[in-house]
Amino acid sequence: MAHNSTLADVLRAVRKLTGAEMEIPPNATERVVADIGPGPARTVLAELLNGTHFNYVMVVRQPTQPPSKVSY
Repeated sequence: MAHNSTLADVLRAVRKLTGAEMEIPPNATERVVADIGPGPARTVLAELLNGTHFNYVMVVRQPTQPPSKVSY
C-alpha cells in the first residue's frame, strides 16, 4: 500500500487480501503514515486500528488465521 493512503484505502486493501468481512466507516479519511508489518494479519491490523479514533472488534475463527470479520 502506498504511503499517505487513507485509512479507508488501506482497509479496502486488507479486505481484498484477507477475504475478511470488513466494515469501513465512510469518514475513515485520515491518512496512514506508518510502516506496519510484515507479520500475522491480525497483529498488523490491530496495530493499524489502534492508531485510529474508531472502536473495532475482530472476529477470529482460528488463532493462526486472519480475522474473518472486522466491525466498528
